[in-house]
Amino acid sequence: LRADSIAKANKLPELTLFSKLNIGDIYEKANQLSAAMIYTHQAYELSILQKKDQLTGIALNNLGNIYNKRADYIKASSYYEQCIPFLQAAEDFNNLSECYIGLARTKKETGKIDSAIWYAKRAYDIATKNEFLAKAVDASVLLVKLYKNKANIDSAFAYQEIMVNLTDSIDSKERAKQVQSITIAEDTRQREMAEEKEKEVEE
Repeated sequence: LRADSIAKANKLPELTLFSKLNIGDIYEKANQLSAAMIYTHQAYELSILQKKDQLTGIALNNLGNIYNKRADYIKASSYYEQCIPFLQAAEDFNNLSECYIGLARTKKETGKIDSAIWYAKRAYDIATKNEFLAKAVDASVLLVKLYKNKANIDSAFAYQEIMVNLTDSIDSKERAKQVQSITIAEDTRQREMAEEKEKEVEE
């Protein structure tokens, strides 16, 4: 909220757009959907005025997520479908895979299982190709449920194994990051100690 106030006070329209988009996303993730809708609609309107097509696509995708959580699947699907050309044109594959996951969920909830599988597979393909591992996990989790719904046990099991492997890969990357952070911190500490000793010798 503070970023939004600063942007308005300094008349920074692009920063205002980003802050509203981010605040809306935070509210959506916190399931405060009324506030999320207000900020995301404002971000969408600003993106149109400023002709920021990628941000228009992101705002539309976020509105899809909000309406999905509100179980208004017709509106959610409409927003998701509107965001696709914007995200494709911008080559924003991260948000595009999220959009396809959202569409798959709306189709699942409305009983259109074959369509849900198609969109979930699109999301999975884009996510794996671009190494968005968390999105690939979300898509594979959804595909497991969808194939179980169709009693296609072989496909469900295959995506279950994929999901496990992807989750292990994410965990391994996180552990590697932690080790790297510890190593960097220790190198910094050792360097500072060496510098302190040099100062003591000089004194």
